[in-house]
Amino acid sequence: MRQNPTEEELTAAVREVPGATDVYPPPTVLADPPETLGALLHRDLGALSKVDLHDGPDGAEVTARIGVDRSQGAPATARAAAEAIAARFDDDDAPLRVIVRVTRIS
Repeated sequence: MRQNPTEEELTAAVREVPGATDVYPPPTVLADPPETLGALLHRDLGALSKVDLHDGPDGAEVTARIGVDRSQGAPATARAAAEAIAARFDDDDAPLRVIVRVTRIS
């Protein structure tokens, strides 16, 4: 059985990718009012900016919304982010879907 990395570990992996300038909150962040309110009260909006991980019967799905530095190239940076995420999973046979959306190019 696969041991999935945490959202924090996946977010850290994306932040290490050359050309990735930021990680943006997933749209689902508004679906978790306690987490959102807690981050707002503690003025820690960075806690909301993370990779989104869902594990279901059909495997894991990871979605990252990132900003990229235009000098690095958006497609290459997105591909590198997807590879960094996939590398954190230890079972090559388990289904894994990685979605990287470029939200901002600066």
